[in-house]
Amino acid sequence: MFNIKKTLSTLFITSISLYSIAQDVTSTPYSQFGLGQLQKNNSSILIGMGGIANGVRFENAINTQNPASYSALQWTTFEVGAFGTFTELKSNTSSAFRNNAALSYIKIGFPVTKKWGASFGLIPVSGMGYESKINTTFIDTPATQIYKGSGGLNQFYIGNAYNITENISIGINASYIFGTLERTKANEFPDTLGFLNIKQTNSTYIGSLFFNYGIQYKKQLDKDRILTIGLNGNPGTNLNANRNTTSLRYFYQNNVERFVDTTQNTLDEKGKVFFPMVNSIGFTLSKQNKWMFGADVTLGQWASFKIYDVNQNLQNTTEISLGGSYIPNHTAVGNYLKNIEYRMGFNYSKSYVTILQENINQMNLSLGMGLPLPKTASRINLAIEFGKRGTLTKGLIEENYIGVHAGFNFCDKWFIQRKYD
Repeated sequence: MFNIKKTLSTLFITSISLYSIAQDVTSTPYSQFGLGQLQKNNSSILIGMGGIANGVRFENAINTQNPASYSALQWTTFEVGAFGTFTELKSNTSSAFRNNAALSYIKIGFPVTKKWGASFGLIPVSGMGYESKINTTFIDTPATQIYKGSGGLNQFYIGNAYNITENISIGINASYIFGTLERTKANEFPDTLGFLNIKQTNSTYIGSLFFNYGIQYKKQLDKDRILTIGLNGNPGTNLNANRNTTSLRYFYQNNVERFVDTTQNTLDEKGKVFFPMVNSIGFTLSKQNKWMFGADVTLGQWASFKIYDVNQNLQNTTEISLGGSYIPNHTAVGNYLKNIEYRMGFNYSKSYVTILQENINQMNLSLGMGLPLPKTASRINLAIEFGKRGTLTKGLIEENYIGVHAGFNFCDKWFIQRKYD
């Protein structure tokens, strides 16, 4: 029977988590381009398997990457996840360390009927976090150029999926993408010269509807094995945006910034940010409660990305994910280690950033495990990624990082029709 108290409690938790997820979730110089560092909206489960998603269907977990998977839900499921990233940034002459941590997603999914499943929640889209200083000269005058960026985009989604036949399911997520991307650039001069510093801040707020679809086909190969093929994607979409641009002059007094005047103040400039078409296809081969293996290929048309009708000279993206899982014996009694689901995966992505004709690519190896909670379908899911981004070629930055992900999914029967009152 529908449990109104639990539903209202979950809605409340979702609402107060809006601020928690909308944090700076990255600190990489490569996040200054486009929408920032694109964030995977995969759960800790899928991250542990390299990010495969297209052919994944869960009875007791939520796969937002392919909304067609919601029709497989047999339990009402509440999921929340968090992550921490530890990054070493290296150049040919120096190195630095950066750490980030944040709540990464909060989701709810449930079966409506035997053929219809639904989900809603809050998931990340992108994050921006960078700061760099460059010593230069202007007409033989020494100066320091400073570049900073912060913010990010998130999406609140409501999704539905339906089994149109025994083997084919379709789904769609209707989302509202929102958030602010703030970029600042400044020229600062030594105090002894008496020049005023100048700083320009560009703050772009995005708030717009967004849709992505999913399709899955599953085939029972024999008594135990199932092949599932899936695809998901989104059409190219113009997102509504509002931009403020401010330029001001200032100086430092006792290391405190002192405002002088404003040279530019352009407010509420309405426009569009074009989010390009991204499509993905993949498969899984699985034996229920034993093992699963899968692969995905994702292509993004980011060369067509525009901000206020200005092409940003990004590159089309390619991502390849491989991964799988294994459970030694899910019915073992007295040996908890045999009940654990062990996961492993690999991910390679060609990002949309190219600098000095060098592609800023990323790859990582992931390990994960699902820890079942006694006498329930709920689990604690852990994953760790060992990755590399960028290159030292031509004086660029190489990043080596470790990402730690933790997720909890609570499963219960909230929508059961009682036989007897």
